Amino acid sequence: MPQLYAKYKPARHTELRCLISTKNMKIKLYSLGKRLLRRIVNLRRQAVFCLDDPHKAVKQEPGKSIELSAVTHENVDGVADFRPPSVAHRFREYLDNGEIGVYALSEGHVVGHAWADVCKHGSRISCGYMRIGPNEALIHYCNVSPECRGNNIYPAMLFELVQRLFAEEGVERVLIDTEVSNVPSLRGIAKVNFEKMSTGVYLNVLGKLVFTGSRLTQPVWRSEE
Repeated sequence: MPQLYAKYKPARHTELRCLISTKNMKIKLYSLGKRLLRRIVNLRRQAVFCLDDPHKAVKQEPGKSIELSAVTHENVDGVADFRPPSVAHRFREYLDNGEIGVYALSEGHVVGHAWADVCKHGSRISCGYMRIGPNEALIHYCNVSPECRGNNIYPAMLFELVQRLFAEEGVERVLIDTEVSNVPSLRGIAKVNFEKMSTGVYLNVLGKLVFTGSRLTQPVWRSEE
């Protein structure tokens, strides 16, 4: 009997390895399928906030050795300090389109960024899903290096952008949104004293916005009078 067991033991191990390999392959295929599906169909559930008076904004100071600086064509490549170099190409497009950006720097290295899309006239869709009206700005594409999180950088960048948008761009209202489950982002927004406006649902199919709906507490866009 021991000899018979020894004869079949390697076969059982081989079968087990095959089962594990098959399971791992299924997991990889499932993950790949989810990523492909998100590219085809993207459903967002976002909490939308606004600020219509710069004096309501609560000033936020970043941690020690953190400085804030405007993003320009001269320093735009600095984002490669913690993001892929290809991100700099997107940032150049933002600058060319008149968007306003802020960098957070630690010892001369970029460790955070935040952007605002400004609508001067009429109304349009920003970031592929959010409608903004005349003299409104949408803060978007904010990120902080994982190594530097916990230093109040995110709310400090938001406050800096808000002040610039009201003082230099003549906006009347600043909007910002984040996923309803993104607790750290919600905390940062609350620190600056943004007011909750609505919960929006946005459905994109193949990169095109096909549905938008929201539960409003105040209007998202005010038409020109």
